[in-house]
Amino acid sequence: MSSHFSKDPARSRRGARNPDVIAVFLCVAAPLLVLGGAGVGTRILAPASQLQYFAPWATGVTPPPWDVLHWDDIAQLLPWQAEARRSLAHGRIPLWNHDAGCGAPLLANTQTSCLSPTWLLFQSLGMARSQGCLALFQLWLAGAGSFAFFRKNGIRRVPAFFGGTVYQLSGWSLCWCEFPNRHGPVAWFPVCLWLLSNAVDGSLPWGTLASLAIGVSILSSHLQFEFYLLLGLVVYGLYRLGSDWRSGPDGRLRAKRSAVVLTLVLGVGCVLSAPQLLSSFEVGRWSPRLESVSWRQYTKRMAYAMPTWHLAEAFLPGFFGYPSGGDTPTYLAPGDPPVLRFSADFYEFNVFLGTIPLLLALGGLRRWRRDPLAPFLGILGVVALLLALGTPLNAVLYFGLPGFSGMAGTARMLFLFSFAVSGLAALGLDGAGCAGDHGPKSGSSCYLVEAVEIILAGAFFCWAAANGVSAEQGPAGQDAASILGMRGGDAALPVSLLVAAVALLTAQRMWPRFKAIIEIVLLALTSLQLFVFGSAVVSTSDPSSVLPVTPVVQAIRNRHPFRTAAVGGRWTVSPFPSIPFPVMPPNLGCFFGIPSLESYDSLNSRLYTEYVNRLQSHPPFPPENGNMVLFTAPRFDLISLAGVDTVVSPDPLHDKHLALAGHASGVFIYKVPDAMKPAAVQLDSGERVSVNVDRWDSGRIDLSQVHGPGRLDVLDANLPGWTAAVDGKQSPLKTMDGLFKSVDIGPGTHRASMRYRPLSFRFGVFLSALAVAAVVCTLIAGTYKRQDGTGS
Repeated sequence: MSSHFSKDPARSRRGARNPDVIAVFLCVAAPLLVLGGAGVGTRILAPASQLQYFAPWATGVTPPPWDVLHWDDIAQLLPWQAEARRSLAHGRIPLWNHDAGCGAPLLANTQTSCLSPTWLLFQSLGMARSQGCLALFQLWLAGAGSFAFFRKNGIRRVPAFFGGTVYQLSGWSLCWCEFPNRHGPVAWFPVCLWLLSNAVDGSLPWGTLASLAIGVSILSSHLQFEFYLLLGLVVYGLYRLGSDWRSGPDGRLRAKRSAVVLTLVLGVGCVLSAPQLLSSFEVGRWSPRLESVSWRQYTKRMAYAMPTWHLAEAFLPGFFGYPSGGDTPTYLAPGDPPVLRFSADFYEFNVFLGTIPLLLALGGLRRWRRDPLAPFLGILGVVALLLALGTPLNAVLYFGLPGFSGMAGTARMLFLFSFAVSGLAALGLDGAGCAGDHGPKSGSSCYLVEAVEIILAGAFFCWAAANGVSAEQGPAGQDAASILGMRGGDAALPVSLLVAAVALLTAQRMWPRFKAIIEIVLLALTSLQLFVFGSAVVSTSDPSSVLPVTPVVQAIRNRHPFRTAAVGGRWTVSPFPSIPFPVMPPNLGCFFGIPSLESYDSLNSRLYTEYVNRLQSHPPFPPENGNMVLFTAPRFDLISLAGVDTVVSPDPLHDKHLALAGHASGVFIYKVPDAMKPAAVQLDSGERVSVNVDRWDSGRIDLSQVHGPGRLDVLDANLPGWTAAVDGKQSPLKTMDGLFKSVDIGPGTHRASMRYRPLSFRFGVFLSALAVAAVVCTLIAGTYKRQDGTGS
């Protein structure tokens, strides 16, 4: 507690510790209420209700507009995690996914987070329980870590608890809690910040714990979101260094030492997660999303930044509607190219933190000169918001940081803004009972003025949003007056809360003995408002409704296909009933163990995308989403060369390369008689000879009766990390047909094997093991030092 950030270093640790520990455990109460049965009951945290609008689960119900971002929970997260569970159940590290596309890396896709210690810990509970329990744990971690950081910096207990509750139940946090990997940085940021601040204050064991927390957060998170976590820690470190440097000669010595500590903590944390980081970087180099860095590409990317008028959601969270309610407008905003506005914007740009916290945050900003925490939170919030809004500050990262050009919208760093505002609100509540320099009346007037300022600002941004939406929708859309009239009535709640807050804060100044009661009332009012918001955005389902096996799915599985292709699929975010995916959405085959030629992955390799481009007369990517590979009218003579032996379609197909094999629930199932075998030898004579497939697991292929001389072709994507051996001897692996694996075979009969053992992963494990050993030794040394009485 020696930091200049701690206002009360002499506070008795014994006297403060027990109530603080109780408060930390109480941080689980609010998430329990929000998640309901998905936290500890029998529900699963997934929007399974959307399945009734998609084949093969469609029920014929008239669908609302598509909640497209939460659909990714069903379409990406659950299938990838199911694939990872199968690998772990068979004792394999989930490195490769045979069921996606023509084979794709699995561990390198950070959205799976299959190396996360927290994800692995909850897997024993099964899919239905693990999803909700992991979200509950991370929401608790967000609140508990915030509480600990605020308490360390001298904020009283109830205000610190208030700030933690606001952060864990903020709009951005609740919108993303169904995605544990994307919510991970929300949860881990305050914990890493708390541990890092202790490390900077001079405690070596705290530094090792901070490195461990950073390492676990990287393993548990989508790398883009994790980058923003690290950015927040760097902002904190730079602020601490600057504060120390300006405090005099002693401060400069502290600043130099702190710089070393910060570098070591962040460096060791990254090394601890090296198996994930190096694997992701290796695969990311092959992603078609990596664009050439240019001013034109930068301008196009910034078109997807958060419009300033989306700040209207800070005052009225439902101003643009709720995707779950089906009233979020979907349209193309004019631009080059046109920018799609749809339900995802509600989640990507959400800045709602409750009404009362806005008023208290302004009070926290008034403590800029009196509390060293206020400037840090103010700087953090401003930096995050400016980057989210697409200001030129992004150019520094875009042109200066390799790989940043391939990241999606910068508004995903808004969790840093949420944390900053939550902390300022805690500071504001902490000082709300102080008379200040000008007495109680001045303070009460200040609250009233600030409440009016919030109302006026909210009205301005709502007016700007109505005009913005009206202008972008064009003549066919609603006019601004209609939009304001439709949403105007929602302003009654925030205005009423502001009036109540001003009255309560005024009463607190007039009657200080009621301080604790009033703070608890403010906490209750804010929690209630955030609970109401959470009920509109958090989706839970019965486990039996999450991707059940339908007759179509069972009919495909009964054929034990090597690779399937669903024909007729398309993708659109237009309002229903324009239903996409008439057979089965891409990537969902992974959930059932059905290999599919289609894919839905942001890390699709260039080899794969270039290959599938040749399989039909037009690109398989829908204009709205370059991560999705669909086949509307493929050439069946070409997809047979990819090993596709089963084709499914909602309509009858008439092609000489197909033979009807059956149908189920109105879906036609065809076999492809001429489909290439998964593995065969192309003899020098031109003849193709089949081989025996002894084992074909994700990441391991064993073949026997391989006759040569010729070329052994294996219909699985050849990406960096695969090795081949013939009769136990390493053999160079080549690429056949622009995508698949091949290896030269000599005369005679041989055995061949192929393994996916990327050097990036193995070297990462080595580095991580060294870092773990260093961390353990440091902790042991610190323990002995304290026992000898030589520690501080």
